[in-house]
Amino acid sequence: MGKKRSRKTRTSKGKHGVVSQQISKQMRRDYLASPTRSINQILAHMKGRRTRFVIENPDKSQTNKRYIAVTGDDVLKIRRK
Repeated sequence: MGKKRSRKTRTSKGKHGVVSQQISKQMRRDYLASPTRSINQILAHMKGRRTRFVIENPDKSQTNKRYIAVTGDDVLKIRRK
């Protein structure tokens, strides 16, 4: 068997900063609600990528599914490459 290494000889250089989970979640919420996300989705669709958009469910009788994910081809009238 090989020799086990101990952690006390290896010290972290401290390169990676720790960001709190609360800040990460808030940044994500801000991006998802921003118009930048919509623009990025449209640009990705125009490049030929398969995009998905989350929209309100038009069928109001399905109360357990308030939002549904549909393809970019269904939502956008722009043709993909």
